[in-house]
Amino acid sequence: MVQKVEKVIAVSTEVPDQAGTLAGMAAVLREQGIGVKAVWACSAGTSTVMIVSIPQEIEPLRRLAAQEGRTIKETPMVWIEGPDETGALCSFLTRVGQAGISIHAMVALATVGSFAGVFEFADGATVDRVVALFAG
Repeated sequence: MVQKVEKVIAVSTEVPDQAGTLAGMAAVLREQGIGVKAVWACSAGTSTVMIVSIPQEIEPLRRLAAQEGRTIKETPMVWIEGPDETGALCSFLTRVGQAGISIHAMVALATVGSFAGVFEFADGATVDRVVALFAG
């Protein structure tokens, strides 16, 4: 069962596909005191990698990107959490589907008795609509 549904901002940037790039970025975030809820990376071409993170707070990451002259893309998404149990995503997926809302992308994982998932929808208004489905 989903216990938490909230809007988050995913921040993505392309970086060179070189050994140690992700470690270097993680070190900078640590040094700046910027915490992240999630991070993932995937190929963005033959020589670049797209790194996507969901920061605990967006403003420090915006400032850091501006200081470093790095281009970032911000995408509103839905973050969910709950206890890890069989069928944990079913109630969320069913309610979203019954509302006629299509999920564009998602990832979920479980660890030590809990699960979390992040979902991308068509736009920020749709994200707000999904969060409202679970308010109250």
